[in-house]
Amino acid sequence: MKKGRLIVLLSVVITVLLISGCQSFNLQQLIKKDLNPEPALIKVRIHFDRGDTVDGYVYELGLEQSGKLYSGGSSLSYIYDLQGHVVGSFNYQRVTHMEIIPAGDEDAT
Repeated sequence: MKKGRLIVLLSVVITVLLISGCQSFNLQQLIKKDLNPEPALIKVRIHFDRGDTVDGYVYELGLEQSGKLYSGGSSLSYIYDLQGHVVGSFNYQRVTHMEIIPAGDEDAT
């Protein structure tokens, strides 16, 4: 009997949310976030066209979802520290290549 009441209560809550203006309420998105693990950070050395290099972490080697692509080809992506906090940004237009630094090989040049 208690399971039936719980189902009715959840149905009422979802119906109220949908009727009250939460049309973008997506229960699947809430569940999907729990099932997908957070992507791992990749340690890289970014080489720029002026000869500069920067070591940091990125989530993807290309333009990531949180990055921005501007009209005319420039882009903005972020560099993270080991904890996943943004510590800088870079423009892919100025990047010649990215070198993946294997774990335990941080002193590679």
